[in-house]
Amino acid sequence: MATAIDIRRAADRAATKIDWLDSKHSFSFGGHYDPNNTHHGLLLVNNDDIVKPGTGFETHPHRDM
Repeated sequence: MATAIDIRRAADRAATKIDWLDSKHSFSFGGHYDPNNTHHGLLLVNNDDIVKPGTGFETHPHRDM
């Protein structure tokens, strides 16, 4: 049985742009919910992030990812 592949180009992905972060989201999360794009197998998160030098994410826990 063949598996369908859904190509999602970077320009078509949901994005978060704030002063220190430019992020393209491969899957749904937060306000970018798409019930047809929540995961690929066991992979739930794959973001392409550009983080401004000298900034970044504070240490924080993750759950159910």
